[in-house]
Order: sequence, then C-alpha cells, then structure tokens
Amino acid sequence: MIDLALEDFHSIVKKGRDPDVVTYAIMIDGVCKVGRFNSAVGLWKEMVGKGLSPDNKACCALVVGLCEVGKVDLAYELVVEVIKGGNVEFSTLIYNALISGFCRISRIDKAQAIKLFMTKNGILQGCHIGKAYKLFEDMGRKGIAPNVVTLTTLIKNFLNKGSSGIAKTLLDRMSGREMQSKGFSPDETTFKLIIGGLICEKKLSEACQVWDQMMEKGFTLDRAVSETLINAIHSIDYA
Repeated sequence: MIDLALEDFHSIVKKGRDPDVVTYAIMIDGVCKVGRFNSAVGLWKEMVGKGLSPDNKACCALVVGLCEVGKVDLAYELVVEVIKGGNVEFSTLIYNALISGFCRISRIDKAQAIKLFMTKNGILQGCHIGKAYKLFEDMGRKGIAPNVVTLTTLIKNFLNKGSSGIAKTLLDRMSGREMQSKGFSPDETTFKLIIGGLICEKKLSEACQVWDQMMEKGFTLDRAVSETLINAIHSIDYA
C-alpha cells in the first residue's frame, strides 16, 4: 500500500504540482510507520530543499522513528538543520525522543546538552494549549471573534499533541453559522490538517466526515492524502 502511495505522490510532483507541508507530513508519517526510514529522510530533505518548514507531525514521526532504531545522530542532525532556520518550534516530544535516544546509546553528554538547550530557550515539559483554549472560550463569551489564522494555529497545536477530537470541535465551531456570519470559514489547509491528524490517530470514520465537509465547501483533497485515507480504510477492512 505504501509503495502505491509513494508512486502517486511522486507522480504528482513530476506533473509540476508541489505538495504542501501537510501532504509531506502525512507521507513521512506513513513511511515511518512501516519502517521505511530512508524514504522518510528522502521526503524530509526534499521538503526542506523546497523551502518548506517541516511541522511537528512530520518531525515527530521521523525523529521518534529514527531514535527507536538507533539512528539518533541522524535524527539530531535533521532537527539541528531545521532549528538553524529559525522557523519551527518543536514540541517537547521531539526533544525528549532525542534525549532518550542518546541515553540509550550512553551519549549522556549529548542528552545533557539538549536539556540545557531546552532550559535556555524556555522549552518546558507540558503544554500550554489548555490555556490557549480557555482564552479562545473567553473571547467567545466577550463577543470577540478570533480570525481563521488564530483558529488554525490552535487546531494545529492540538493535532501536534494528539488531540484530534478537540481540533475537530474547533473545526465545527469555524463551520458554524455564528462564525460564518462574521466572515470566518475554515480553508483548505485547515481541513487537510485535521484529516491528516485523524488518519494518524486511526479515527477514519471522523476523517471521512471531515472529508465530506471539505467537499461541501468546494475544496478538493489532493490525491496523496486521499490515497492515504483510502488505504488506511482498506487496511482495516481486510485486516
């Protein structure tokens, strides 16, 4: 199945249609899950080479996977390369995976260096998403409508923490009459983010529901993501 998805993905690229970060993240996550880390690294380098900044989903899948198979130095190099670009804030899960990976191979100095980096840059354990959601609710009670960028950022953060259910709730809020009456509506990227997150959490029924919502809005899901969803459904049907 993954070979077919990769073939379709590269076919899209050859036709001059550049995949976005969300599509790359889904593909990287998919190939990592079947242990195809060389392919994942290739996709990562291709994505970065096009000037795209990898999101936490793509980075988590690749870094955690590489660390689990002992390729910690390679995972570290990829993360450092992106950090130097200054465009991405990684979740603590990524740093913790590197720390654990270096500890497993007795590279305590590297593990301590990463912890020091986290401390100096204010990267702490835990998540402040709960506070962000409370702020969102407070804005609603005060009659202040957050814009699409704010809501999409919240959705992306929830997905990075594996909270696709809350992300979908926010999508439903964005699709509601109240928000739409104020000129706000989810865009194509928002839908793709949530579908990708739901696929990763194997919530395929909900992913299909969001796909339906997306089509009702007049958006289309690119072939690589739709193939990933269809293949995931088939893998359950024929398991």
